[in-house]
Amino acid sequence: MSAPAPRPWWSRILPSRPPPLDAHHWDVLGLVLVAEIASQYAASLLVMSLPQIQTSLAIPEAHVGTIGGSVRIGMIATVFVTALADRYGRRRMLLAFTAAECVATALTGLVRTEAELVAVQTVLRVFLGAEFMLGAVVIAEEFAASARGFGIGALSMLGAVGYALGIGLYAALDGLAAGWRYLHLAGALPLLALPALARRLGETQRFAAQAAGGAPREPLAAALVRPLRALVASGRGRVAALAVFSLAFEFVSWPALLLVSKHLQHAHGYTPGGVSLVVFAGGLVGVGGNVAAGQLSDRFGRRPLAVAMLAGMAIGTAILYRGEAAWAPVGWALGSFSMTGCNVILTALSSELFPTSSRSTAAGFRMSVASLGGALGFYAEAALFSGSHGAAVVALLPSLAIAALAVWMLPESAGRELEEVAPDA
Repeated sequence: MSAPAPRPWWSRILPSRPPPLDAHHWDVLGLVLVAEIASQYAASLLVMSLPQIQTSLAIPEAHVGTIGGSVRIGMIATVFVTALADRYGRRRMLLAFTAAECVATALTGLVRTEAELVAVQTVLRVFLGAEFMLGAVVIAEEFAASARGFGIGALSMLGAVGYALGIGLYAALDGLAAGWRYLHLAGALPLLALPALARRLGETQRFAAQAAGGAPREPLAAALVRPLRALVASGRGRVAALAVFSLAFEFVSWPALLLVSKHLQHAHGYTPGGVSLVVFAGGLVGVGGNVAAGQLSDRFGRRPLAVAMLAGMAIGTAILYRGEAAWAPVGWALGSFSMTGCNVILTALSSELFPTSSRSTAAGFRMSVASLGGALGFYAEAALFSGSHGAAVVALLPSLAIAALAVWMLPESAGRELEEVAPDA
């Protein structure tokens, strides 16, 4: 690695001192961050404006959980989308995924029915998941072993600027019945930044080296199947443990996240502006979990930090959904901090445990299984709902113990070069 470079201005909001990074690493992080901010903005909108969308489209209360489940079940296709990056390259697909998510976000602002909402949001979530996972792959392939956790955590934390923007605009448009539509239409604006991103973002060195090996060009169908076969061949135990970890974690996290605004407004009488304040303030604490988990897991290991974050998530979620109104912000802050931290570790593991030839496919596989877990969580929440979303969400928490057992079955990847953890055949 070259000599450490000065920190760019946008990195100053990080709450801790980063490891030594050269100019190339900061440039890569900054460019991938542009796509992640757009992604996080889009991700915030359904969470924050669900009550208004429900009213505008006349969606029955009993359908709220199943809508989330239907959107998530469609995201199982993410693995096939990210597999394209193992054929066409990280750079090209990252640009394509970002463009697709911007278009889908804007189209959400034009939906007229519940069915249209589910269809467009499903497409959007496929590309949101693919963009984030591919961004993490770029960081994993370009950063040194000692800084990979930091890079992925910093990407998640700084990307939360987009989430904060969505929260702030939601509060500003509180009085407009069609405000949620304007918020989604604004999601097309990041398309204006794509030409500059395309000029500056290069291919990762690891993928470029593999592509330079002269492997024959495969038909598309074969190229999509090959990474899946390579993924399984790299270790069935790893694939199975990662799948269980992802599924059990998302079984709780997605219902808990999507229903925050609805729970605060309906169970505790918060206004939309009050919800924005709580979510934003707790989220400031929560996003710290990204960098904390990244750097601490670089030092102490991915597995111990994952177990600690899962425990914090269980406690925070229980306080948020079953505690008194005064304790709801505390529960949200703790749950958010732990949830985001656990997500960083899960993202790092899925980017580190598999070879370059199937690394993007592995990232997509993780997101696809996570989507299945989230969908099952939504359907379970809907089945358990009997007048209280809070009680239904808390009933899902034992799943986190299964996630803790699964992560301990994975090999430790912190501080090891990718070729040592998962050599290419």
